[in-house]
Amino acid sequence: MNKAIIFDLDGTLIDTAQDLMAGGNAFFKHLGFKAILRKNQHEHIAICGGRAMIKFGLEVENKDITQEILDHYYPQLLEQYQKHLTNTSKPYPEVENTLGKLKKLGWTIGVCTNKPEYLAKELLDKLNLMKYFATIVGSDTFPYRKPNPKILLETIKLLNSDVVNSILIGDSKTDSDTAKAANVPFVMVEFGHGSLNHSPAALEPDAIVNSFSQIPDLAKQLISK
Repeated sequence: MNKAIIFDLDGTLIDTAQDLMAGGNAFFKHLGFKAILRKNQHEHIAICGGRAMIKFGLEVENKDITQEILDHYYPQLLEQYQKHLTNTSKPYPEVENTLGKLKKLGWTIGVCTNKPEYLAKELLDKLNLMKYFATIVGSDTFPYRKPNPKILLETIKLLNSDVVNSILIGDSKTDSDTAKAANVPFVMVEFGHGSLNHSPAALEPDAIVNSFSQIPDLAKQLISK
């Protein structure tokens, strides 16, 4: 049975907030919306995903908002975001060094994200990080997404591990809820996007880190409990 570490992507491994907003703004422009996502003002919206940005645009335009409407616009938002995928997005400090160390220590590493799988793979490939991951699971890999615990359990299965030997590293309440529902230890990165919307301590994770370099020792402690 492998020891597995599963990472969230946006706001955990990669700082993607500005490119998410660039994609959202390109989408608004494409549709002739007046909405603008502004730096240091609207990151908390962008990090909640494509549908949250679409909702923001529809609200500015005083248009109807239904799940059907959000789903209709979502592919168009993704198309615009893909054009800005790696304009400014980059790994957080120590990410690559830490991933390399984890592999040397025998950890099997995966990604479980609510980003579509093809965009997650393209992002990691362009940032030269794909080689560290045994599997990439996105929002469309299975018929469910976080916070449904099934997506995390399926990711663990793909890594040939189990809940006793796995850890989820994330930045948001969605990640926290997913890990708790799956009965998997959860480590929160306090430097990530999620801190814009939630206090890390309020989510009661098993541990909080302020540097990626803390993860290898911490992971060993959590699994050996």
